[in-house]
Order: sequence, then structure tokens, then C-alpha cells
Amino acid sequence: MQFKDVQPDMRVTCETRGGATGTVLTKHTEGFGQDDPIVCVDYDKGGEAWNYPADLSPLAPEDDERDPQTLPRMHRRAEGYGFWRGGTCFYVYRYLRTWRVMEWSDNAAGEMPVLVIDAKTRAAAVRDLIAKVDAETLAPVTVQRPGTRPALRPDMRVKAPSRGEGMDALGVVLTMRTPPADVAPGSVYVMWHLGAPSWIAAEELMPTGDLPGSPNLLDVEYGVRDGEGMFWRGGEEYRVIPRYSGSADGPWDVSHRAADGTLTRIVENMRTREAAHRVATTAVLGFEAIRTETVSYLAVAENVSGQPLRVEDAPGADAWGRAAAPTAELAFNAMDGAGSGLRYDAIKRRDVRNRISSVLVYPVRRDGSLGVPRSRVRESR
Repeated sequence: MQFKDVQPDMRVTCETRGGATGTVLTKHTEGFGQDDPIVCVDYDKGGEAWNYPADLSPLAPEDDERDPQTLPRMHRRAEGYGFWRGGTCFYVYRYLRTWRVMEWSDNAAGEMPVLVIDAKTRAAAVRDLIAKVDAETLAPVTVQRPGTRPALRPDMRVKAPSRGEGMDALGVVLTMRTPPADVAPGSVYVMWHLGAPSWIAAEELMPTGDLPGSPNLLDVEYGVRDGEGMFWRGGEEYRVIPRYSGSADGPWDVSHRAADGTLTRIVENMRTREAAHRVATTAVLGFEAIRTETVSYLAVAENVSGQPLRVEDAPGADAWGRAAAPTAELAFNAMDGAGSGLRYDAIKRRDVRNRISSVLVYPVRRDGSLGVPRSRVRESR
């Protein structure tokens, strides 16, 4: 073949390699320290290698044993995978619980446009990118930029990329009240998985999609386990306070604490701090269910360890693999046909499939918040 006849993604054979078949990745007008043009080919039974165009011949479709729907071969790059299409190297990577694709740049400081967002799986992201390249409709997509306030709510689980990639970056929004005078306007109060709660700018936070749990009992004085405690629900603060100052023996009371510091007692005379927290949480969640309207229900599958699973083939499944329905029973029924789901394994750094052990159905309030879920455990098979 002549250099001008070789095109990216073309299927070829190489005579000097015993008729090996492969896919053209890219080509250059010069290489090997000479002015001769060269072609990079990804061989089906091998790896990437450079060749002269004269060594290559087109592979007829009827002689090609490879499935035409086969995805490009991917190689680990940084925190994701690199692959070729249309003569360009692209980078597919995980973003929270979805996948994105951008053009690869060897310049670590370079800022490349994002081309695919919100794909449920890596394969779906790559196929979307291929379709855009083949249709010549490749264009940057609009993604949230710093300075745009995310759709945050109290009790929402969030991630702050500015704090790193580990558990330090994960937290739960406690409140979105007006911050203190010495804190920047627009900040929210977050309980971090590791470390004391703190105020942080809203634009630095991204929702993770993880569902809220029961309000945790925190220490008012961080690290003092037997002192005054607090917990948050719906952006409101509750204090667990010993009746006698300085005594951890009880009795314990629980009061709602308003933004101006006013305390309104809701539970009293409990023997332990933990019991006071438990009773108050039950009361708060109960009153919440009574006074707020439920507009729909959300079904979430979990494995035996209580980790949420993505069930992408469930009727009405969203991007997180959760099914919405107008009634709780229909939400449970939406998961009946699924036996397993996917979750991202942070150690293996890939999706793994787990058997569904239980299904939780959350009531969805008019403001988008979630109530206390009902659970159904599946029998072992």
C-alpha cells in the first residue's frame, strides 16, 4: 500500500509479519530517524508495532475473523484507559459513578475538552465516542465548571476533589444555613469521613450519588466521645446534652438548636448519650414522614455487605441503576427481574458484578430529599 491509501481504523495484513492482521491506529510522514513514512498497527495477536506502508495490504471484510463490533484495545493510562479512533488517542476514565471520554494529551498541564459524559459503563462511553467520530459529530460537551453551584441538599453525600482522591475527600452535607461572618458566603457545612466537620465553598463539592444513612452522632468537641454530642437532619441541628454539666453519667436530654442558638428540648431523661440519640433520631424521622409529602419511590439494590449496586436493566432505571416508581410496591417489583448488579471496586479499579441480597425502597419527598427506606431481604438461592 502507499502512504496516502492507509487510513486510521483500517483493517490490514502485514506480509513481513507472516500475514498478521491488525488495525491501523495512526501514521506519520517520517520515522525511525528517516524521511520514510511509517504506520502504527495494533495487531490482533500481539501488540502495537510500526511498519512501512509497503508492508501492509487491505484486509477484505470476508477474510476478517474479528467481530466488527469489537471495541478498540485499551491500555492503562493515568487513572483510566487510552484507546485509538480516527487516528487520535482518547482517554476514558471514571468520574464519580459514571464514565467520561476526552482526547488524550501527554501534557499533564494541558486542558482537553470532555467529549462524552454520564455513560453508565466504560464500554458505553467508548461506543458513544466511536459513534461521534464515525459520524463526524465530535464536539465538546458542557460540563459543570468551578463557580457553578451544584444542586446540593442537606444529608447529601458529596466529594471535594480539592481534598484529594481518598476518604478525606468524602463527606455529608450537614446544613446549608447562612454561614458565620468569618466564612465565605455560599459555603456549606460538611461532615467529613475523616476529620472534623468544616465549612467549604459549595462550588468545590460534587454529589456522589450515594444515598443518605441515619444521622450520625458527632462530638461537639471533636474527639471527646463522652461529652456533648450533636446530629443533623434536613439541615437542622440537634444537641445531645448531659443534664449536669461535666457529667457523662446522665441523664441526657436532646434539644433542637436553632441558628441563633435557641434550644428546644424534644427528648429528656435518657440514661445514655447513645440512647438519647437513638430515640431523638426516631422521633425526628417520624415527624418528618408525617409532615412531608411523598411524591414517588426509589428502589436500590444492595449486595450482602450492604453496598449499593447498579441494576441497569431495571424498568425506569436512572444513571445510577436505581428504579423509580409511583408506589413502594411497584418500586420493589421493578427489581424482581434482576439477580445481580454492578458496583465499582476501588481496589480492583473496575466494575464488578455482585448478587442482589436485598432491595431498599426510599420515599422521595417533593423537595427531592429521601425518607427512611423499607427493606426486603432476598432468600439465598
